[in-house]
Amino acid sequence: MILVSGATGFIGRYLVKKLVSNYSKDSLLCLGYPDYEPIIEGPGRQALRKLNVGVQDVDLRKPIPKNSTSFELVFHLASNTDTAEPDHSINEKSAKHLLDSITVDSNTHIVFASSIAVSDNPTQRVSVIDENTPLGEPLHRYGVSKINTEHWLIEQARKQDFRLSVVRVCAVYGVGQRQKGLFGTVDRWARNKSFLRAIPFPGRIGIMNVEDMAEFFLKVGLLPPAPGQYKIYNPVTESLSVSELLEELQTHFSVKKFPTPKALPLWRILNKFLRSAGPLAPILPHSIYNRIWQAILVTGDSYNIKSGSAHQVLGARQLTTYRQWLTNLNHSSLAGMEL
Repeated sequence: MILVSGATGFIGRYLVKKLVSNYSKDSLLCLGYPDYEPIIEGPGRQALRKLNVGVQDVDLRKPIPKNSTSFELVFHLASNTDTAEPDHSINEKSAKHLLDSITVDSNTHIVFASSIAVSDNPTQRVSVIDENTPLGEPLHRYGVSKINTEHWLIEQARKQDFRLSVVRVCAVYGVGQRQKGLFGTVDRWARNKSFLRAIPFPGRIGIMNVEDMAEFFLKVGLLPPAPGQYKIYNPVTESLSVSELLEELQTHFSVKKFPTPKALPLWRILNKFLRSAGPLAPILPHSIYNRIWQAILVTGDSYNIKSGSAHQVLGARQLTTYRQWLTNLNHSSLAGMEL
C-alpha cells in the first residue's frame, strides 16, 4: 500500500496522477486537509475526482487514529508552504502525527518533502548550494520547521529502522501554480509591464517544472536507502534570477522588454545588510520580516541550487526548462490554470 499526504496540493495532485498510472488505485490512500482553502486545494480535489481517486480528510495538526494498514511507501507532502503565514508548526506536527498513526518497519520507505528554504543560511560563503553544503539555522520560520522535521525523521529512521528519503523541493512552477507565489508574481509583472522589470535582481533560484518534480518523487520512491538510513536530494533543473524569468515571460507575451540588466556590486552589500536583520525575526511583525527574507533571496544566491540528483534519479528523461515550458503553452496567462 502507498500513502500520500498532501495529495491535493500542487505537487501532490501531479504525483497521484503518476501513481495511478503505475499502481492500482486500490493500493493508494490519499490524505487531504479538512479545512482547506478552495483557491489552493480545490483544483487538486477536482483533479483527483477526475482520476476517480478518493481523498480522506485528516487534520495532521492533531493526533489521528492508528491505521492498521501496512504501508510500504509513504509520501509525506502535507505542509504549509506559504511563507507569509506566521505559524509553520504544522510542518513539524504533521510528520509526528502521521508517523504515530502508521506501523513502520525495515520495509517502510518514507519520502519527505522538505524545502530548499533549509539552505538559505550556509555556514560558509558559497556561490551554489548542493546536498553537501554545511547549513546553519535557516533565516525563516518555514525553513526552521523543515530542517527540524528532517532531523526528527532522521532520528526516528535510526530508532525505528525505516528507510528515509528527504527531497528538498525547489521553486516549482507549472499549470495550477500559486497566483501569489514567485511565478504568479513575475507573470503579472510581465503582463502588466511593471516598472519592477527594470530592477536587476541578481539572486538565482533553483526551479523545476511540476511534472518533473512529481516524476522525481515517483522515482525516489523506488530507490529506498538501507533500513535505518537516509538520503537527501536537491532536485533542480536550472537556476534563474527574477530578471531572467521576466525576460523569458516578456518574450512569451511579446511584451516590449527591458534587456536583462547587469547586477551591480551594490547588491552584495545590500544582501549582507538584509541578512543582519535575521536576529530581529522574533521581534519584528512577521509580515515585515517575510518581506526582508524575500529580499534576501532575490539579492543573493541562497537558493542558487546546483545538483546532479535530478539527472541521477530521472536518468535519460529530458527535463523541461522554463523557456521550453513557456514555448509549449497556448495560454495568455500562466497562473491559476487547472491541471
